[in-house]
Amino acid sequence: KEECDGDNENCEKCRVIAAHRDLRQKLKERLSIMEEVDSSGDEDIYSFLTGSYKRGTIIHPPKDVDFFNVLLGDDYKDFTPSETLNILYAALTDIYPDKEAAGEIEPQTHSITVIYSDTFSIDIIPAFEDGKTYRIPHVPLPGQGEEKWLISNPKVHEKVVHEANEKTGGKLIHIIKLIKDWKRATCKPLNIPVTSFHLELLATQILGTDEVESISAGLVKFFSEAIDFM
Repeated sequence: KEECDGDNENCEKCRVIAAHRDLRQKLKERLSIMEEVDSSGDEDIYSFLTGSYKRGTIIHPPKDVDFFNVLLGDDYKDFTPSETLNILYAALTDIYPDKEAAGEIEPQTHSITVIYSDTFSIDIIPAFEDGKTYRIPHVPLPGQGEEKWLISNPKVHEKVVHEANEKTGGKLIHIIKLIKDWKRATCKPLNIPVTSFHLELLATQILGTDEVESISAGLVKFFSEAIDFM
């Protein structure tokens, strides 16, 4: 409720920003990362926070914040997806040796996770420019398919959700958060394989074209129509 000064250890946003800035600087000292700031001089175009945190749809506490790092393609063009993740993992274990020893640096299918606490972690995603999109690694668990490169454009996702939220009168973001909270409470205990990202895309498709009368009405519309997309 009060204006944040950007350096408050009890503020969730400050924790995320501080960890991101520290991690971004240390990774640039160890990896070949593309570097350029936007016209305002505030945000690094090639090393940026993304995902539900940036789209404003993350539910609290802000666990699993996504952090894109766009690498120089010429320096890593001969590496496979798994080798690229291994390079990132080695850089992170060099930055945080104590976290490696405690098992708080974890490889994922697209990223490497650094765990700061039970309620806060950052997923670092290595990426390469591919025209107007990005290539990111996909390394599945053994027996679940072959590794490959996936095409992603998180800035487009952010724009789509923002525009859809405006059309709903600012209600879509709140509805998505409630749907994610429902998923956490209902789907996770039952091991129902549905991701928060897909629920977010589904809510945007169902609700994101017109004004929504109320949050409760939006929830009713979502759950009544979601079955048609299954």
